Amino acid sequence: MRRLNLARELCLQEIREIRQSTDTELEVFVHGALCISYSGRCMLSNYLTGRDANQGSCAHPCRYSYALVEEKRPGVYFPVEEDERGTYIFNSRDLCLLGRSPN
Repeated sequence: MRRLNLARELCLQEIREIRQSTDTELEVFVHGALCISYSGRCMLSNYLTGRDANQGSCAHPCRYSYALVEEKRPGVYFPVEEDERGTYIFNSRDLCLLGRSPN
């Protein structure tokens, strides 16, 4: 039987609709950081750590904490603050569909 890998950006409702419209085996990403590789930022993993995200070895640089540097003030770092856990400006959100995935 053929297996179809679904895009990570799909919402639960979209996954359900696909499940209802096919008998093909589906593979779904159900837990972890929602990858934003469509933006090309996954290349940061390889650049910063030598771990190739496109080969399954992502170092998740989207979860690193960053600070802003203004172009005319090199060496002056401005914090980007969101909450008590830090700021992860490249991370879109966490995804957890464990226990909610359609059969």
